[in-house]
Parts: sequence; structure tokens; C-alpha cells
Amino acid sequence: MLNALDIFKNRLHEKTYSTNEIETGCKIRYTHKATHGQRSIDMRYIQPNTRTHVYYLVFDMDQEQSAIQFEKVGAPAPNIITINPHNARSHQMYSLETSVRVAHDGSRKAIDYYMAVYQSLHKKLGADVGYKGFLCKNPLHDCWKTWVVRNENYTLDELSDYLDLNDRLELDDVDAKRNCNTFDYVRNWAYTESRKTYVSPKAFERAVLEEALKFNSQYTEPMNFSEVKAIAKSVSRFVERKYTSKGFSDWCARKGKIGGQKSKRKPVPDSENTTKPWLKLGIGKTTYYKRKKEGLL
Repeated sequence: MLNALDIFKNRLHEKTYSTNEIETGCKIRYTHKATHGQRSIDMRYIQPNTRTHVYYLVFDMDQEQSAIQFEKVGAPAPNIITINPHNARSHQMYSLETSVRVAHDGSRKAIDYYMAVYQSLHKKLGADVGYKGFLCKNPLHDCWKTWVVRNENYTLDELSDYLDLNDRLELDDVDAKRNCNTFDYVRNWAYTESRKTYVSPKAFERAVLEEALKFNSQYTEPMNFSEVKAIAKSVSRFVERKYTSKGFSDWCARKGKIGGQKSKRKPVPDSENTTKPWLKLGIGKTTYYKRKKEGLL
């Protein structure tokens, strides 16, 4: 079995955001391959999850004895605890057996379950509500004291065994919530907007993107442009295909074409479908079969 640090290293994306000083901002770099002498894996802070997948539940702990906070409150043991040697504050990381896709096209049921577990564990640990989880203390960097508590990954079910999922903090400004909330809002807005007349599909797509960007701007830490653009593109294309008049007409035409196709099955000379006895009786087909079933014919 790989230890928790090997798993962390192997899971890092080809390119990750990283920095040595949070205050100066972060930059995207190749994780393992040096570019201009710098690799993300050598930085003090690194991006543990991607924008579309969650591999780690990460919590920022500010208590005086933060490293043993999980024992005090009866929470599951983190896989990795990365401790600041100067003030004993730490980042605690729970490694998931299966990543959760938190993009707008991910399973809403899986995302909701993940959020329930994350928010419940957040409250149980008493973690910092201001921490968004985008960058974590890099457990592979020697400036931190790193404590590997557990090597085996967790399932969400296993984590939930320690928690009351009804007792949790509602944290909306995290990646999964931002993505889903933005998608839901823009989707509903676009359904109504599609009734208006646009000069072209491109014009409609631009309107959807502008609305998505406006909604995204309300967040303390907005999603980046490429994420918002992907959501807007997905919504606008779906709405164009299903809810505009042309899309509906195309759908009807396709259905009509299918309905109008001749069957390749050869007719049976003596079958009722061929002889159509209801015509001789002057009744409809449905009435014929109903009376036949009731023994009236």
C-alpha cells in the first residue's frame, strides 16, 4: 500500500497553482517538471484538488493544539496533518478513495452528499470558515512539520459514520457550491431568455455568458473565466437545442421522420393489421379491440 504522501504526490495534476507566499498571490506551474527553475511541488503552498474534482477534504485549523483537535472532538483521523512549526496551526487533509466531480455536469446527488459530509466535518472540527481550500500547506515541503496519521483513503460513507449530517455549516462560497449554484441560476435565466428573439445563436451565447459572469462576480472568490465560460456554453447550447423555436421544430421534424418511416417487417396476409376488420364494422380500431377483449365480437 502506498503511504499517504505518495498518494498525494501521485494525485497532483500536471499543472497546479502554487506559491511560497499567500500574500503575493499564486501562479500556475508544472507540478513535477521545472519551468524557469520552478516547480509547484517545490512551493510551500500547492493546489490539492482540481477545479472539477475533489480528492481531498482540507481544513484550516487555528486552535492552539490543532494537530490533536480531531481526537478531542471525536472526529475521524485525518490522513495528513501539515503543521506550522512557529504557531502550531495546521491544515488537515482527508483523502477520498474516489474523487467527487464538482463541475456543473457532475452528479448532483454525489455533490450534495460530499457537501453534507464536508460541512458536517467542518463544524465538528471547528475549522476556519474563512478558508476556501484552494491552496493547502504542501505536505511535501520541509518548511512544515508533516504528520501522516492514516494511509488508507476514506469513502464518504466512512466519514459520515462519525458525523451528524443534519448538524452542519452552510458554506456556499466553495467550489462545488459555486459551480452548481451558478449553473442552476444561469440555466433558469436562459430558459426564460430563450423566448426572446436573438439575431444568432452566438448572440444568445454571449448574453448567457454575460449573465453567468455577473452572477459569478457576487462571490468572495469568484470562479475563473474558463469555468464560467464552460458553464455558459453548456447552458446556451442545451437551451438552443431544446427550448428555442428552431430547436423545438428540429425536434418535431426528427420525431416525424422516425414516425413516418415504413416498417421493414413484411405484412402477414391474414393478420388483423392487414385485413383491418374494424373498417368493415364501421368502428374505430380501439373500439374493435376493446369489444373483442370483452367478447362482444
